[in-house]
Amino acid sequence: MQGGDDVFALVLETSASAVRAGDAGNASPVCSVSVEAADDDAPERSERVQRAWRLAWQRLGRPLREDGEEKTSSEKVAPSIEHGSDDRGATSTHATQPVLMVEPALPWDATTRRALAQFAFYSLDVPGLFFLRSAVATTFCCTSVTALVLSLDDDGAIAAPVVNGYLLQKALQHEPGAVIRWHRGVSNRPIDQSPVPLSEVEHLLFPTLPRLVFDAISACDVDVRRDLFGNILVTGDAVPRIAGGALVPRLAEEMAEICPHLFKSRVAEASTKGVLHRGASPAWVGGSICASLGTFHQLWVTRDEFAAAPDTVLEERCP
Repeated sequence: MQGGDDVFALVLETSASAVRAGDAGNASPVCSVSVEAADDDAPERSERVQRAWRLAWQRLGRPLREDGEEKTSSEKVAPSIEHGSDDRGATSTHATQPVLMVEPALPWDATTRRALAQFAFYSLDVPGLFFLRSAVATTFCCTSVTALVLSLDDDGAIAAPVVNGYLLQKALQHEPGAVIRWHRGVSNRPIDQSPVPLSEVEHLLFPTLPRLVFDAISACDVDVRRDLFGNILVTGDAVPRIAGGALVPRLAEEMAEICPHLFKSRVAEASTKGVLHRGASPAWVGGSICASLGTFHQLWVTRDEFAAAPDTVLEERCP
């Protein structure tokens, strides 16, 4: 999965329930840590993510800058990424590795992005970073540029249209009520036990999922609707929890019923069995591919660029 220049970036993929971390260009992350579940006493989302990032960073063997303060000019590491070595352990240290941050399926707002970028620059001490939308990363994994990505996780159901490699946020549809938390009253099974039959959660998912997909595609320009209906990708941490792979066939049947007669729908699971390595997710693999491309490296946001324009640079460079 190597490609382009030898810049050994790191990939941090954050979902609603987990953070996966590892080297770009690899087929699977090095480690995965849990994100604290939200409740009335939980800190803000960015703080929960920071705690998970910190733990993942430690498991990767990277040192932390505990004070979180900006370095003086003499302390700063030059943010150039035009270096590297065939021997990763020799010259490619943590201080020279930019980090690709793959967002959750429900994208972070500008305030959260800014807080997490500040944490990455001044606590994780990274020289450069880039925020990549989860739906876009999933399309990279599936070698697509246009797709409707349907994600199911603890944030609920998110239908995200991606057209020519860009997430159409205004068309994104979210249903928090379609939450699959088996450990919170949906099922009597303890969390992390055997997957549940679709019949146990069917009332949460249908007809909600087909409606979300249809509404998201309908909110897009008519010229791209055929391609979106024809490439519906199902992903998310909750999908493997449904036994027998029954979700995708059922959704395909529902979409065939409501799809306009001029279009043909096609539904597939992004993490098709046998394609992904253990512990990997489509979004992490897509981020790994993306961060290993030489043509992508001009997009990194450096620490100095963030310090100069913290309110605008992320939205301009990481749409």
